Amino acid sequence: MARRRRNAGSYRRQEAIREPYDRVLIVCEGEKTEPHYFEGLRVHYLLSSVNITITPAAGSDPVSIVQFALRQIGEFDRGYCVFDRDEHRNFDSALEMLRTSQPGQSGKLIAIPSFPCFEVWPLLHFRYSTAEIRRTGQRSPGAMAVHELTNYIPTYTKGHRGIFNALLPHLPTGLRHAATLARDNLQTGAQNPGTKLHLLVQYLMRLRN
Repeated sequence: MARRRRNAGSYRRQEAIREPYDRVLIVCEGEKTEPHYFEGLRVHYLLSSVNITITPAAGSDPVSIVQFALRQIGEFDRGYCVFDRDEHRNFDSALEMLRTSQPGQSGKLIAIPSFPCFEVWPLLHFRYSTAEIRRTGQRSPGAMAVHELTNYIPTYTKGHRGIFNALLPHLPTGLRHAATLARDNLQTGAQNPGTKLHLLVQYLMRLRN
């Protein structure tokens, strides 16, 4: 039997295509940790790279993140600004800028802050605590959260490439703890520790459905 000839195009790597769900912009404060996490989530949940754009901003402070997102949001259905409270001086200004913008008022562009930093979200995968994370000596609140996370992921550093897969077995716990912490903070008025990352994660998990 003659062997079927394959055309040249069949050997090429199939390009990502736009799928029939939201196009989403995720602008991150960090250049490594947060993009690695969301890229891992995107791959795990089979979300198209055409639909999901994950990018650091031109600057790492909250205002730079919001300004960058406001410039880019036009072509997207929804956007998220992921940034830390930590010790940023313009954190409140960034929230106000987003709140008073047209995309912010319409719900098209949403802030996803963490108090004091992204690492609160991984920590919630392993334990629940309302204890404030404070500066200790030369360590900022963010550095203290990173230090605490190494109790559960000893190899963790900023830029950890496998962070999503390391947390995936504990994701249901992380989502439950984050929701509980949000309710507790609402009742008490506390912010630190706190995060809204679970809201973005849940949105992405449901996106294809």
